[in-house]
Amino acid sequence: GRVREVVRSADTAGRVGGDESAVIAPEAGLEDARELVERIQRAIASRPLGNAGHVQVSAGVAELHVEDDAVSLFERADGRLYAAKQTRKGGLAPI
Repeated sequence: GRVREVVRSADTAGRVGGDESAVIAPEAGLEDARELVERIQRAIASRPLGNAGHVQVSAGVAELHVEDDAVSLFERADGRLYAAKQTRKGGLAPI
């Protein structure tokens, strides 16, 4: 719900599985995506999340390339997500 509050009307947010969610932002460039991640981070961190308390958001961002299909795009974003998780600080992995 908090993620859906901060995405734009053109964006689609949903759960991927477990504790992972995704946002498809068809009208966003990389800088727009970075700003979206920051809005999501603030929305999630703004108040406790149930019994989990305050949580951090790690994010991986990938831009669609001409040669991409859905799998290659998802795999690139997922790889960046896991790179961000490895820092254990939350945030966004370098793009």
